[in-house]
Amino acid sequence: DFRLTVFYGISNVGKSLMLAILCGILGDRYALQIDYNDLMNDRASKAKVSGKIMIVIQEMPDKEINLADLKGLLGESKLSIRGYMSDLKTEDNKVKWFATTNNLAPVKDSDKNAMFTNRLSLCQNTRTEPYPYDPDMEDRIIKAEGEKILSWILNLTDEECAYEDSKTVREAWETESVPEIKWLESEYQETDIETDKLAVRSMKKLFEAQWKDGKQKRDMEGFSNSIQSLGYPVFKGTVKFIQQKFKPVDLSNNEKKEHSAGLQANQS
Repeated sequence: DFRLTVFYGISNVGKSLMLAILCGILGDRYALQIDYNDLMNDRASKAKVSGKIMIVIQEMPDKEINLADLKGLLGESKLSIRGYMSDLKTEDNKVKWFATTNNLAPVKDSDKNAMFTNRLSLCQNTRTEPYPYDPDMEDRIIKAEGEKILSWILNLTDEECAYEDSKTVREAWETESVPEIKWLESEYQETDIETDKLAVRSMKKLFEAQWKDGKQKRDMEGFSNSIQSLGYPVFKGTVKFIQQKFKPVDLSNNEKKEHSAGLQANQS
C-alpha cells in the first residue's frame, strides 16, 4: 500500500490522536511519527523510516508544496534511504503512509496526474468543535483497547479497505485546498475598466466570513494566487479589472406584492 492517506480538519478534533494510538499500539519498532520538514530536510530523521510499517507525517504545510519529493517514498516497491554519514540503503517498501493537516496544500500542476492517480487518499474529520484537552486519553485507550483495535484492523475485508477513485480524490482535494476558487467565480466578474479594482485583503475577509462559518483563515499569498489563476492582474495588494456580480434580490411574497403595487401606482 503505497498511498499517502491524509487526515484533515480543524485543530483538536482527533485527527492526530487516532494515528498516535495506532503508532503506540505498534510500538517504536514498527511505527514512526515524524515532522514533515524533518522527513524532507534532515537525513538523520529520514533514516528512521527504515524498517517501519507505519509512518505518520505530522502537520504537512498548507501552502503549495512540491510533492515530487514524496514520490520516491510513495508508489515505489523499493525505498532508498541514506542516513547521516552512511551509504545509501535500499529495502522493500512495506510502509503505510499517513499525514495530518488542518488545511490541504494545493498540488502543483506538474504533479497532479501522478499524485491523484495512485499516490493520495483523503480522510476528512468533519467534527466542528474541538475536544476538551485530555493529555492521558492516548495512553488510556492503548492500554484498555489496544489489542482489540489491532484485531479489528487485521480482520477488515478488502472491500472495507478500498480507496476512493482518483476522480473523487482530485475533486475533494482541489475543492478543499483552494476553496476560494468557486467562490471567486460566483462573486466576481471581469471588466475592461481599469478603475474597477478591489483590495485583496477586503476580498479575503469577505470570503473568510462565509468559509467554514468564519472559523478558519486563508493565507494572503494563497488567496492572491487564486485570484491571479483566474486571470485577474494583482499589483501591490490590488486587483484590477474586477467587480462584484449583480445578484437579483430574492423577495418574499409580501415584498413582491408591495413591489407590484408600487409599479401599478407609478403607472397610474
